[in-house]
Amino acid sequence: ISHPRQCPDCRGEGLLRKRDVAEACSRCHGGGIVRFGTTWRATKLKMKESSFNQRWAGPYDWLYNTLSDALQEAERDLQKAVRR
Repeated sequence: ISHPRQCPDCRGEGLLRKRDVAEACSRCHGGGIVRFGTTWRATKLKMKESSFNQRWAGPYDWLYNTLSDALQEAERDLQKAVRR
């Protein structure tokens, strides 16, 4: 449940190349990974998708977003430390 999958649009690169220009992938926002959907998560938890959406989707999204933000902040901090 916690492991995202490789973005199918950019194949995990985070960039879409168009001729000589590379832009951040709009599906994964440049991260190269996308989350599995609620159907997949509910199946892994052996519950109906409606039950998952009702009980777990909110806390899951909150936790996922909180951890994603923390990871991005840690990456920025590391980049700053390496540049010094």
